[in-house]
Amino acid sequence: MKKLALLLICILPLRLFSQDPDLCWIDQDAQAKASRMKVLSALKGMHSLSAPSGMDIKYHRLELTLDPAVRQVTGKVTTFFAQKTNDHHTLSFDLRDNMIVTAIRFGNQLIINYIHQNNRLTIPISGLPIGLTDSITVEYHGVPVNDGSDSFSLSQHAGAPILYTLSEPYGAKDWWPCSQDLNDKIDSVDLIITVPPGNRAAANGMLISEEHLPDRSIYHWKHKHPIAAYLVGVSVTNYVYYSDYAPIGNNDSIEILNYVYPESLAYARAHTPGIILPFQHYCQWFGLYPFADERYGHAQWNWGGGMEHQTMSFMGDFGYDLMAHELAHQWYGDYLTCGSWRDIWLNEGFATYLVGLCYEVDMDGMYWEPFKRLTINRVIGQPGGSVYCYDTTNVNRVFDSRLSYSKGGIVLHMLRGQMGDSDFFKAMNEYLHDPGHAAGYATTEDFISHVNAVSDSSYQEFFNDWVYGGGYPTYHITYRVNGDHSVELEISQETSDPSVNFFEMKVPLRFYGPSGQTRTIMVHHTQNGQVFRVDPGFKTDSIKFDPDRWICTANPLVSNIAELPYDQQINVFPNPVTDLLTVHLTLPEAGICIRIYNAKGQKVGDFKTSYSTTEVHIPMVSYPAGVYSVEVVGRKPVKILKQ
Repeated sequence: MKKLALLLICILPLRLFSQDPDLCWIDQDAQAKASRMKVLSALKGMHSLSAPSGMDIKYHRLELTLDPAVRQVTGKVTTFFAQKTNDHHTLSFDLRDNMIVTAIRFGNQLIINYIHQNNRLTIPISGLPIGLTDSITVEYHGVPVNDGSDSFSLSQHAGAPILYTLSEPYGAKDWWPCSQDLNDKIDSVDLIITVPPGNRAAANGMLISEEHLPDRSIYHWKHKHPIAAYLVGVSVTNYVYYSDYAPIGNNDSIEILNYVYPESLAYARAHTPGIILPFQHYCQWFGLYPFADERYGHAQWNWGGGMEHQTMSFMGDFGYDLMAHELAHQWYGDYLTCGSWRDIWLNEGFATYLVGLCYEVDMDGMYWEPFKRLTINRVIGQPGGSVYCYDTTNVNRVFDSRLSYSKGGIVLHMLRGQMGDSDFFKAMNEYLHDPGHAAGYATTEDFISHVNAVSDSSYQEFFNDWVYGGGYPTYHITYRVNGDHSVELEISQETSDPSVNFFEMKVPLRFYGPSGQTRTIMVHHTQNGQVFRVDPGFKTDSIKFDPDRWICTANPLVSNIAELPYDQQINVFPNPVTDLLTVHLTLPEAGICIRIYNAKGQKVGDFKTSYSTTEVHIPMVSYPAGVYSVEVVGRKPVKILKQ
């Protein structure tokens, strides 16, 4: 799902940044969901996530009567299922208590002794052997809750009413009896939607038929692929429609069906073709669109972002970024779905990075560097926070735009840098198409196992640091160029969050020579203060740390240390220091300059002496605890620990 606020990019015309590209990279989808989730987190009863259904769901047929001008749903949901165990004598659906159940039929039997409380509908059954398929029908009606969650929303556009659903993560139960757990996908679904004349209903899959009567219209949509309950979506208004087509080779193409507001038709026609290039990229990188035997589509709605309803994304606008993000979910999020909301980054972080991959190759790559820079800046805007979501009862945290989206996306980017393109894309594909969970659910550990298998090595520490742990590193690099043009390096780092004491990474350094020579060398940084000796092949004038932004880090400090006689070095004590730091020079000097840098490379102190001296006393009592560098201009910096 992508959320609210600014629309990022449109092709035809192109719109990525508002005014100045340095102003902001606002994730529209993440911002909208963040706003919505502040409401959800305050709602009572949201901790009741889903019921154990006791069944293997094979099929749902939803027969719904909806009026976009009336907050009301009348429905009949027939479920085909198979028993999981012989000793299970009840079925459970997630269904809000305010929905009124009018009848339940199990075969020819009318069930009357069901229990509907705590947002669960529990139905007694008996006599069904394991694996044998049977069906049960629930008839119901009611006024879906209007609690700010947008699970069932009514609005208007140009005076016309619109009704739409948004079930992620726990809202499907607000409007139909279902199983919301992330364990069992529905094998296939039919949606038969009756609406007032003049309206069209958008839903998942293919439009099988439409019937127009004087007092109503009936739309029959069918989707024949496994689908999670939260990805079932319905929208009703006076849509007009048209199709774009994405060529996929062999003179074939996939339809992209667009349901848009009449007043938006010209705008939409100009912008929806922008999805074609991302569509082709994803098919090339990750295999054919998973639902190619049906189609893909957009349905316009009044929500500020987008929602990746399977085969039919609901769209607040048609910007490049939003369209590419929701389309990416059809592979990562819909076809393969996170097995727990703790693993939500497998949906949102992946879709975020897939948009970045499109920026890398589209529009001459002009937005690739800003994507990386601004995504990293968003992550380091706060010192802590893990990609893995440890508290799924806090819905605002589940869809945290900084962690689940931006940091999740940049973790994939760093993993690509560590593995190399060939292994990275192979791991992404083998994870996606693993027959053990293809078209089903997967976890972070499933992804890690494929990364390790492809690379024939363990990336567990990488994931422990970057996914399960919090924060990021800040680097300090000092270097000295020797007479033979070799370079001695010392690399240290400080972590922003105590959950990780060291980020072990291969880090790139770019060496620049006097005649325009450049060379990038990767060194494997495994401990603080680690020393490397490298030979770039030319005399080094300067070094840049990670100029292509493969590492999520704050501003690194790179210091060149000239070769100096021993008697011109400095001595700094005590170390660690608590209050007063002494800087001692072997020879007295006048007007020396002493600078203090924090671990982020920011200068936090600047001292000069006006007389010839061998010692300078610097008060440190007001400095926060941490690692600092003390530099006498022209000397090698010395690291100290402030307690």
